[in-house]
Amino acid sequence: MAQRNKTINPLELRGTERVFQIDRDTILIYTGLHLQDVRPFSRIGAGFQLPAHLLPYIEHVILPENHLWNTGVEDAWLRAGIDLGAGKLTYVGSKERVTQLNRYFDIEGYIKQKEKEDREKAREKGQDRKKGEAPTELPVKYEVYQAPQRGEDVKNKCLITYLATGDYQVSVGSSKVLDSGSYFRARLGMDREYALMSKVLAKSVQPASKGFGFIPFASEEHCSALWNFNGSLLFNEPVPEYHYRLFEIGIDPDRVSMGISGSVYQPGLIELMRRADVTGRVVGISAPDSEKLGLVKRIFNFAQPKFFSEGGALPLARTVSFFESRTRSHGAFVFRTREDAEHPVQVLFPFLKTKPSRSFDFVKGPYDLEMTVVDDASQLKEEGAAQATLLSRGMIAEKAWKKLSLGQGQYPAVPGCEYQFRQVLSTDEWSDAARAVLAGTEFEAPILDIIGNIAMATDLTAIRDSLYIIRTQRVPRDPVLLLNLSGILNALYRTLSRLTVEDRTVIDLAAKVASRFNASKLRIGDLDAYTGTLRFDIIVMNGLYTVLLAHQAAPKFHIQIEYPPSPDSVLEMEKEYRKYLKSQQKIVDKVGTAEDRAAIEMIEKLFEEALFHGRERQRLQHLFEALQLGAVDVNAREGLPFYMKLPYWLRVVVQTLRIPEMVDWFAGLKDRFFAGKRPSVPGTPMQGKAALILLGLGLLLAAGFGLSRVDFSAVSGFFGSDKSTEMSQLDPSLVEGSANDVKKNGKIAV
Repeated sequence: MAQRNKTINPLELRGTERVFQIDRDTILIYTGLHLQDVRPFSRIGAGFQLPAHLLPYIEHVILPENHLWNTGVEDAWLRAGIDLGAGKLTYVGSKERVTQLNRYFDIEGYIKQKEKEDREKAREKGQDRKKGEAPTELPVKYEVYQAPQRGEDVKNKCLITYLATGDYQVSVGSSKVLDSGSYFRARLGMDREYALMSKVLAKSVQPASKGFGFIPFASEEHCSALWNFNGSLLFNEPVPEYHYRLFEIGIDPDRVSMGISGSVYQPGLIELMRRADVTGRVVGISAPDSEKLGLVKRIFNFAQPKFFSEGGALPLARTVSFFESRTRSHGAFVFRTREDAEHPVQVLFPFLKTKPSRSFDFVKGPYDLEMTVVDDASQLKEEGAAQATLLSRGMIAEKAWKKLSLGQGQYPAVPGCEYQFRQVLSTDEWSDAARAVLAGTEFEAPILDIIGNIAMATDLTAIRDSLYIIRTQRVPRDPVLLLNLSGILNALYRTLSRLTVEDRTVIDLAAKVASRFNASKLRIGDLDAYTGTLRFDIIVMNGLYTVLLAHQAAPKFHIQIEYPPSPDSVLEMEKEYRKYLKSQQKIVDKVGTAEDRAAIEMIEKLFEEALFHGRERQRLQHLFEALQLGAVDVNAREGLPFYMKLPYWLRVVVQTLRIPEMVDWFAGLKDRFFAGKRPSVPGTPMQGKAALILLGLGLLLAAGFGLSRVDFSAVSGFFGSDKSTEMSQLDPSLVEGSANDVKKNGKIAV
């Protein structure tokens, strides 16, 4: 036996015992044949939870012929490995595949940029580094598979057999260790997660199914939002692994049909293409680098992308136009929510990190709504370019963010809440919305009277009396009510101020009343507890005002969606998580729907798969101990130089769904659970916290960013076996070959 009493003899590992799936998307294969091998691992896939300190022990990456994993994540790990000096990485695959990735990664350009930056830093320190130094050897190699030579001894090598079906087999010595076709069919991968989510939500009424609106998601670097254009969904700067986030709010992730991003390396955008590659769907994609987009199209060649640029209608929502400002710092969507509207709705949002410009060739302000990412408190004092401003947290510290006061016309972008536009041609058209948010309060009757009298435009005395009634009321403590009241009164003041009357006392009184109930009395932190539990109507009176009215919204599920802990902590948290599952099952039995029952069954399957990954890490830990490669903790979470520099797309914001039947154990479980929570999964906090960076993610992520691409800070690569074997580097001038250039059923020995 290769394993007994938690010990492993590496020389006795046979067949599948050499395979270690350490997370949903990452497989390590022990290809070493001698105890002296120092880089004895090969890698298949690139997940968010690959332990960064394992990178120096990985030498090769095996590339499949069909349905490659997320190249945005792969690129980030590759650059991280280069930055950490993890050693030369070799990519193995067909001529076509390795050529595509060579051009997509553009490592030579990355190295030159790093050398330029190093020279500038040295010059600042007074050190003269000559520009004519010997060029740095590229830390990446590409190996094209080919049939083994006749009579070649492959017993002491790792052999990869590529099949005409697109599958591949990996053998070490004379033993087959992995058959990709049968292996992945038996595991719960990302595409099966999509299928399970679609099945759960198949018969339910989903949010964002009609009308025009958006749902914001927390992202410190970008303005991330899922846009709904009458049922066609577009994700602007999609968050990574967005299918988890969408399922929580009851949206089938396969409904997303378009994506916009400032980078072709953004993992969320690449995930949309990767999923379209599996399903063969038509998707609309927009990103600045058209050349790299062409490469992405060839990498995911089963997808049917429709690339689009600014200045025209969206490919899958023809009633909506997309524009970019002259410096591309901002984008704008222009659309009408009703056919009889004279002017369209214009929404401004931040796009690229360049010199700010709100000047467009075909769009002119004032805009109806501007979405702003707040990096500094001083931004709130700047005069907005729109009738209303929606604020999202950027790089500003969480504590400072929560203390910010809302200015006039400013509203918070509450993650997970649906915002829906409603164009009106007169003030009385939205009296029903005002009645809904003020129902049962002392403000309902006088405000509805004012709206009715404004429509008649005759009885200013009645308007004055109603304003006096409102003025005598206490400022409400309910933050949602105060937010609604502030917006309504400001809109009424703006409407009254346009009346042509000699006696302006009513207008002055309206200004005083609006000031008394101003939203500046609110702090953004006051609305944290409402994450995912509100719905906003955006009332647009073109050219006059934009009002956002918040309603309480019931969560999609009666249960609380809490995804399993990450592989590095799932075994430790197994007992506690089973208690969570049991408590949710009780809710299902008591008040649950068919969707609740199906959702908890899906989560149980995810949990069993996470337990499998945790046990695989245990086996891998035992192997490292047997190999005596140093003190390596497979589940270590600290000590990395980039630990606190996680990229925005790997910072997970936890969202709250309030369930009255929550059991007492949640309170004690919260701190421990979040420390090991799945980093790539947008989970919901167990008791009311709205934002949280998951500790388990620290291992896998990267320190630095390029200008338009995300970097990790450690990652490496693939194939470990015979160290005397030399692999030729792919010529950068190699052009893409046709399918006839690639010999199917080829083999490569390493």
